[in-house]
Amino acid sequence: MVNETVEYLLIGVLSVLLITAMVSDLRHRIIENWLTLTVACLAPLYWWFSGMPIWPDMAIQFGLGFGTFLFFMIFFALGQFGGGDLKLLGGLALWLPFFALINALFVMAIGGGVLTVITYGAHKAAKKEG
Repeated sequence: MVNETVEYLLIGVLSVLLITAMVSDLRHRIIENWLTLTVACLAPLYWWFSGMPIWPDMAIQFGLGFGTFLFFMIFFALGQFGGGDLKLLGGLALWLPFFALINALFVMAIGGGVLTVITYGAHKAAKKEG
């Protein structure tokens, strides 16, 4: 019972951290290092309280987070991805099983595409007015 309560508490903390990152990114175009570090450091606590075995599950989860970070580092190097976004995504990948991470990446891609179209349209409209 205690483990389940702590597990849900940690998910709640993760939710608050992700909302904080979103607000910070929208307002200042920055995701603070303390925030991404907190997301990453809380993941092993979540693993422990959710009853995840150290081998192979925790090792796989760590590899998934590290692999996600390395993969998206390519896009960061190409200037297509922000550093805060990269670190936050790597930290979030520590929390999500493989298929949940794939679903999250799909939603992020669609959302990013929609946001890009909206931003592009707003810039075009501003140029016509100016």
